[in-house]
Amino acid sequence: MRPLPKPAWAEMERGATNRLVRVPLRTCAGCRRQRPQAELIRVARSGAGELVLDPPAGGARSSGRGAYVCPAERCIEQALAGGLKKMLRYEGSLPGDLRKRLIERIPALEGLR
Repeated sequence: MRPLPKPAWAEMERGATNRLVRVPLRTCAGCRRQRPQAELIRVARSGAGELVLDPPAGGARSSGRGAYVCPAERCIEQALAGGLKKMLRYEGSLPGDLRKRLIERIPALEGLR
């Protein structure tokens, strides 16, 4: 018998009231590892086909199909090489400034940990 898949909220941590709360997990488009959603950069494809980055620290999420990337240059490079385009179901070539925008977001997430 096959083991059941691990749910996307399987990681638990103590909340403000010292009770266990579920932490949503997401998969990185580069390294394919699951990490807490708050530690990842979300890239969204809008209905118009443009790629936008969500603001860090739980700001308002952009609507559209999303994919997540670890805040590490290695993961960003791997994601841009193929995983990100596939996850977003993006046709055509990715924008040239996307790599720069993702790398600029790394220090913002490092401050949240």
